[in-house]
Amino acid sequence: MKKLLKKYLLLLTNSASFALLLSIIFFSYETIENSRETEEVIDNLTSIQESFNPLVDNLKEIEGSLSTRYLGIFPEYIDNINDLFAEAKSGGMHEGDSVIVFEDVLHYGVISDPKGFRLMVRNLLELSQNGGKITIVHYNKDGRMFKQMVTDELVSDRLLPEYRNDIRALFDFRNKRTGRTFNDYAKHVPDILYKYFGKYDFNDTEVQKKVVAILDSAAMREEVMLEHNFRLSMAADKAPYERSWEKMNKKIPTNDFQDDELTRRINRLCHDIDSMKMHYMDKPLADVCYMDYLNLYKGMTALISDMFKENGIEIVPINESIMMCCWMVDIGGLKKAIFAFPSKYSTDEIGFVSKDAAIIKYINTMLRGVKNNLNLE
Repeated sequence: MKKLLKKYLLLLTNSASFALLLSIIFFSYETIENSRETEEVIDNLTSIQESFNPLVDNLKEIEGSLSTRYLGIFPEYIDNINDLFAEAKSGGMHEGDSVIVFEDVLHYGVISDPKGFRLMVRNLLELSQNGGKITIVHYNKDGRMFKQMVTDELVSDRLLPEYRNDIRALFDFRNKRTGRTFNDYAKHVPDILYKYFGKYDFNDTEVQKKVVAILDSAAMREEVMLEHNFRLSMAADKAPYERSWEKMNKKIPTNDFQDDELTRRINRLCHDIDSMKMHYMDKPLADVCYMDYLNLYKGMTALISDMFKENGIEIVPINESIMMCCWMVDIGGLKKAIFAFPSKYSTDEIGFVSKDAAIIKYINTMLRGVKNNLNLE
């Protein structure tokens, strides 16, 4: 009996071992099969990717062949402007080659992208020194535009669209109507009135006259709106302001591309502008002395203008707003332009690059129109 039980247990053990062996063999087979399937999937994906590569290349080629394409919003496309100038320089200079620039301010991007701005200056000087005919048209009537540029830096981006829409609505209403009364304003822009003047008792006729007087004064109306947005911005976006302080505390590099007198002077002015921004960052807008900024603005404009003129660059200031900024090169067969324009539905200038002949002709026509108007031809 004991011998029989022993044989039975041995058989059972061997059966279990055999079953385990079968399981191992089966699992190994499944693993091998799965590995093969995985390899097949990887091979298939690689094959699919390789088949897509020509398509991607074709798409890039199509994009490159487009006459006009989107670049980005200010100041992102300043790098593209410098790339365009670098491309123009690499093409070599020929007789009749030219660069035409239309800018709202002569120091385009100095606040938002100082490094890109300084590189643009260097590129334009080098293009002129290599024999290119450079013409720059800029709006330089007064410092109001620069004041808005500074305000944009001090007021949160989140609130700028709201502020600009409000002030546009008031401007539009002001331009369309004369003899405004408080009831006129209350009927057409009630939300704006209560937003900025809600602390007033609108039932008081003297208060109504005061509010109307404020709204009729462009400077006073702007200050009221700026201060309202500034305080909201400071309350809601303290962290971005702190990051701005940290960023502006870092010294601007003095050897971005070449250590010469122009670079040092521009760096000094850029450093002064950033220091002033940091000083006023947490101050109410009513305490901001825009004349300080304006003096730096005038100093930068004079510096760039004198340096350009000394190097044969033609500077044409005009007393009207430029609705589209553009940088066009016609050098070594490269006819291409970058242009940017604001929209009433956008708070930023939107940049495009184009080699469309119509755009090139339009920019040339604009320059002829300006010169004819100023009797410069």
